[in-house]
Amino acid sequence: MKKISIYVSLMLCGVVSFAQEASTTAPAATEKAAPADDFKSKNGFTIRPEAGEFGLGFNAVPFLNYLGNALNGANNNNVAAGSRFVNSDNVIYGKYMLDAKTAIRARVRITDNITTNRNLVVEDGQLDPEVKVEDMMKTNTNGVTLGAGYEKRRGQGRLQGVYGGEALFFTGKTSTQYEYGNAMEKSNINPTTTNFGGNIVDASNRVLSVNNGRNFGLGANAFAGLEYFVAPKVALGAEFNWGITYFKGGSAETVTESFTTEVETKTNENKGVTTFGLDTGAAAGGAISVMFYF
Repeated sequence: MKKISIYVSLMLCGVVSFAQEASTTAPAATEKAAPADDFKSKNGFTIRPEAGEFGLGFNAVPFLNYLGNALNGANNNNVAAGSRFVNSDNVIYGKYMLDAKTAIRARVRITDNITTNRNLVVEDGQLDPEVKVEDMMKTNTNGVTLGAGYEKRRGQGRLQGVYGGEALFFTGKTSTQYEYGNAMEKSNINPTTTNFGGNIVDASNRVLSVNNGRNFGLGANAFAGLEYFVAPKVALGAEFNWGITYFKGGSAETVTESFTTEVETKTNENKGVTTFGLDTGAAAGGAISVMFYF
């Protein structure tokens, strides 16, 4: 908790410094600026969002983790480290203000990643160890996360409470293909092969492909949280939800090749799992978010 407080303080200092710099370059007012109060800055800028404005936000936790690791010299200093489809670190969320106290909101993440891993191995059937062939593993991961909700706000100062409801939908799929430089055949039933994370089942049995099928999920949440405006139209927020989720995992299909009296391919299928839950959670994928209104 102490580390998080330090990270948030650093971030607040950066945002406030930016806001102060921006205010010094603002055009001079034709009338004397009104004294600062709950609704305007000392330079007369409206602090909180108004009707017709848009909000754009992201989860600040990966950034804070990166900042903290950079300061303490720890490893894993990649902003996106640990992000996966089921993790909402990379979800972008937005709002449209119907009025000063009401907003509609949406979130979206669309991802399609292809990762190729190549490795050279000795070519079987010859004596020169410098002659190599290539093994390859190619993994494709894609997914879509969508959400829509209705938000109410209350509070008079820089601190505002937010609450409402939201519906969520997500789908994703992962598949992996393997290619080998040394063929499996009668004269070479145990070819030299790269073990890409367990693609070799045993000495003469290796994986050709893994298709995990498509996953689907639905959710309906009630949420509550707060936003604190550290500068005009810039807020740090925290949000938690309580609701139901339904998840259906796709069937996993694995194709392998092996040698008995000849090379044979076999397909094994594992049925997907289905879960239904009721729980609380971090609605924005983390404890802290950043919102910009314009």
